[in-house]
Amino acid sequence: MKMICVLGLGKSGLAAAEWLLAQRHAVIGFDDKKKLTEDIERLVALGLKICNASDEIDWGSLDLMVVSPGIPSDHPVYKRALERKIEVIGEAELALRSLSQRAVAITGTNGKTTVTLLIEHILKAAGIKARALGNIGEPLCLYALQSDPEEVLVIELSSFQIETLSSRVFDAAVILNITPDHLDRYASMEEYAGSKCALQKCLGIRKKSHFFIQNQAAQTYGHLLFEPYITFGTQEGSCWHIEGNRVTCNQSPEWEFPQLFEKLGLHDKENALAAWLLCRMYGVSREQFLNALETFQKPPHRIEFVCEIDGICYYDDSKGTNIDAVVRAVSAMKGNVVLIAGGVDKGASYLPWAHFLKGKVKSIITLGQAASKIKEDLGKFFEIVHVDSLAEAVVAATDKAVKGDVVLLSPGCSSYDMFENYAHRGQEFKCCVYNLSGIT
Repeated sequence: MKMICVLGLGKSGLAAAEWLLAQRHAVIGFDDKKKLTEDIERLVALGLKICNASDEIDWGSLDLMVVSPGIPSDHPVYKRALERKIEVIGEAELALRSLSQRAVAITGTNGKTTVTLLIEHILKAAGIKARALGNIGEPLCLYALQSDPEEVLVIELSSFQIETLSSRVFDAAVILNITPDHLDRYASMEEYAGSKCALQKCLGIRKKSHFFIQNQAAQTYGHLLFEPYITFGTQEGSCWHIEGNRVTCNQSPEWEFPQLFEKLGLHDKENALAAWLLCRMYGVSREQFLNALETFQKPPHRIEFVCEIDGICYYDDSKGTNIDAVVRAVSAMKGNVVLIAGGVDKGASYLPWAHFLKGKVKSIITLGQAASKIKEDLGKFFEIVHVDSLAEAVVAATDKAVKGDVVLLSPGCSSYDMFENYAHRGQEFKCCVYNLSGIT
């Protein structure tokens, strides 16, 4: 029996603790918060011991530390473990050491969840058992408690999870894009990109494993990778290239996107191509892939059409929590945009919006902690209107919009200053919009 400390008792930390207890290890749960939730109390009844900042840890007895993704490496307990040369891994790594299924990994600044769910959908449509896991919602350790050896694991990974990953288990992996994000945690874009590119070292040892990366990301950060890797995207020179609705591989025609993609942005096409690159490794045919694309429903709060009121269209892109996500959302809109933005700032400059949103965005309605920074960066380029609540933002945006315009919630920031999470923010936005027209 080993003595293992789980640092951080959020969703993934609790999953790791539950798996470890099921393996009959002695488990200490360390959390800066003293509040005991119902889930923590359930695990305490199973043998979990709780520590917090005021408690002493018996470092000499620890064999391993499992750290939650939200815990940075400069956390005092994390640092102490490294100083004492205690092995530190993440919840995903802990689970992958016990799982032997075929698996693919998806990371990137934007689009991870959509692509993960799309791959799962396509594989299932082709008659292949598959399960979406990881950053998407279900921790791998919970899955490991009742795993199905016949399933293909489709694993979404954040940069935080990749930091503590080392097992060489993936049949294939993809980086969808790398744009500014989480610069409140990483010292530079180079460091952030490095955390994404580190996924490459987790490819399986079989010769047929492949690593895919969006061409633009490869051009900027290819020096952080090792050969071979395969590029895809809309830029010339990509191995897998999108031009209009046609996909080519090394300049040879492969297939064309369904008609529905003509109305969607380039990011949707890149996401679909990334899904194809991973699905084809499991024998999915072009026909199966294209048929499954037609029936896929994107998860909510990702450039999601809400309704039209008096000729004004409302879109919920609450998941747009970084600078590039907002650019992608605005570029996908038809007509002029009144943008609702703000929340918890993540460290990146908003100045790129001055270039990419010019001519598309007529006003920006700001709220939350980042409002003053957005105004400071963009006040010279756009009309900025500050409000104190999302309900006020919807009213103010509607006042600025005219028939044919779009009101778009795409915050460019995280939600935790005013909401539980991005989904809560998106739901509140929809309710505010529905209230304008009396929709229930």
